[in-house]
Amino acid sequence: MLTMWREWRAKAAANRLSMKINDDVELRAHYTPELIGMTDVEGMAYTMEQADFWKVGCSPHHLQELRRFVGSIHDEWAAHSLTVPYWATLWALRTVQTRLGLNVPKVAENSINDLLP
Repeated sequence: MLTMWREWRAKAAANRLSMKINDDVELRAHYTPELIGMTDVEGMAYTMEQADFWKVGCSPHHLQELRRFVGSIHDEWAAHSLTVPYWATLWALRTVQTRLGLNVPKVAENSINDLLP
């Protein structure tokens, strides 16, 4: 019973940290400045829209590169029992696009994984 309680407590703490990171306006502005001024709902919709635009217009190789990059971020966060903030997807998209030399809105140069405990 004590072990189960500790597991629940650890999951609750991870959930609180995930929510805190997701909701941190300053972090979101630092990593994805193009979301400044948007509500969470607007930011989520914008992020999905940008990802959809990319999927339609990019090569299969570049799409696979983005999927691998986003997947590695999700795996790293899951290893810490955390949920990736929604805006990390936009950060990952813009990071891949920048690496490919595309002219896209700037994002933070440091990794989203730097936020991990």
